[in-house]
Amino acid sequence: MQDPQPMFSLIVPIYNVEAYLEECLDSIAAQTNRDFEAILVDDGSTDSSGKLADAFQKENAGAFPIHVIHQANRGLSAARNCGIAHASGTYVLCVDSDDYIISGTLESLQRKLDEAPYDMVFFRFRTFSTEENGHIKTGSFPNAQSVGPKDALTFLFSKRLESYAWSFVAKRELYRNIHFPVGRNYEDKATTYRLIADSKKIGFLNEPLYRYRLRLGSIVHKMSAADVDGELKTCSEQRAFLEGSYPELLDLQSSYFAYELLIDYWKCSYTKSLSSGERRRLQRILSQELHKLAVVSGTSNWGKGMRIRYMLMRLHVLAPIQRFRIWLRR
Repeated sequence: MQDPQPMFSLIVPIYNVEAYLEECLDSIAAQTNRDFEAILVDDGSTDSSGKLADAFQKENAGAFPIHVIHQANRGLSAARNCGIAHASGTYVLCVDSDDYIISGTLESLQRKLDEAPYDMVFFRFRTFSTEENGHIKTGSFPNAQSVGPKDALTFLFSKRLESYAWSFVAKRELYRNIHFPVGRNYEDKATTYRLIADSKKIGFLNEPLYRYRLRLGSIVHKMSAADVDGELKTCSEQRAFLEGSYPELLDLQSSYFAYELLIDYWKCSYTKSLSSGERRRLQRILSQELHKLAVVSGTSNWGKGMRIRYMLMRLHVLAPIQRFRIWLRR
């Protein structure tokens, strides 16, 4: 008989993903560890996503607890917050509705959690698209069994860990005072570092348990004024937090966000929905903010490529170079 409190709560925010949702939900139903509940939050979908969620609940009744919540559209953060608020599991695992998890995901996580009382466990993932086979996210994943919050934050700001809300499992109680900021894109950058800071013991599982779908239409492949505003707010919040708790990590965070802002600058160059005037305005703002980071923390921690791009940006030639490269690819 399953324990009244499941080990895992799987939170699935859903919005207009009818083409991908069944694959995501099927991966949940295929879990070999059944000690979990699934909470599906239909965030005001206008396609058949909500009906697919209801059908999934009906088809799997009795197999494991499934809760389907339909709400007016409020965005990804609000949907995740809603799902977590209704969760009862010891640990929370976020799963985006256009991605999926392998059948042994919860079983692998359970084995890791049996080792020690981890507050969080990070794991690896594979990216994939309809055109190519998946590949493991490159980079130097931590070669450690467990660390404390300071070392985990060091891994995060040195890009050895990702901020993605689905790249780790975390104790539900950590979310008691930490919520995804409603209305802000890249909301996980604003929350993951805080979850780490509130943890005592963080573990690492060097297994690619998650499959992350690359979609050109997703928010990570375009840029808007709201995106830039959100990035800068998160950067400011992180720096304020580090100044009070881990001032020795400020220079590393500067390098981390310099990289993120340079990526945003690049996205502005190829986002077709931006007018030329809005593109120039956003790139000017990003250039100014990068210069502030360079002045405050210096550029010694920045990679060579980042320093070159920053210099080109200050000379006002980086954007024309990027647009020329885009033109050549046509």
